Amino acid sequence: MAFYYILKELGAMYDLDFPDPKMIDLAKAVTILVDSLAKCPNWNNREDINASLKVVLIILVDEFNYLLVERYEVYVGIFEQAENFKKIG
Repeated sequence: MAFYYILKELGAMYDLDFPDPKMIDLAKAVTILVDSLAKCPNWNNREDINASLKVVLIILVDEFNYLLVERYEVYVGIFEQAENFKKIG
């Protein structure tokens, strides 16, 4: 569960208090999202897929109440990790 550890690390870095069971559920949702987008042809080079990823990640993070919207630096950390995950996967 790569995204679980990423979310946990970001939470510690930015002093976010988030329950572990919800973090596991959010990590699973993020993994499913990234995996589904990575199935598209040329997903690595498509701006529309990257834009879609960012929008849906923001919505997911908000739905799970992971953080406050004004903590944009946490979103950036999640985006960067999602991009790295897509390149590896």
